[in-house]
Amino acid sequence: MSFIRGLFDTDFGFCLSKRYRNYPYYPQIAFSSKSQSFTREIWEALKISGLNFKGKIYKITDKDKRAKAGFTVKYSFYLYGNKYLVDAFRLIKPRHPKHINKFREWFKINKENPRVKKLLDSIARAGFEFADSYEEPPATSRL
Repeated sequence: MSFIRGLFDTDFGFCLSKRYRNYPYYPQIAFSSKSQSFTREIWEALKISGLNFKGKIYKITDKDKRAKAGFTVKYSFYLYGNKYLVDAFRLIKPRHPKHINKFREWFKINKENPRVKKLLDSIARAGFEFADSYEEPPATSRL
């Protein structure tokens, strides 16, 4: 799992989208690679590790004048929604500040959402203190 954690910290994207509201609140996690086989291996490793998500691997072709063929190809998969975000963070336990800060932002925005509360309560009952794992660090003074 440490390889997946390192890959998540460096190569996965995590953002919040507006979806049906006027502010970003809905989590989206994405992974992309030029290698179809590598993307499939990561996709399967996450599923085998217990991250039960739906979806498939997409082949994406982008125009690129710099490439000899005039385009580049990458393979991607996506995890959308609160359940997959919580499951991914519980399973992978990312350490990169960009993901932890984005999670904190998501938590602040969604902590009053009844579905999110229910989701966080269910994993807390299973022995995982989710919110405590990503608390704000103590303030430090800079000179």
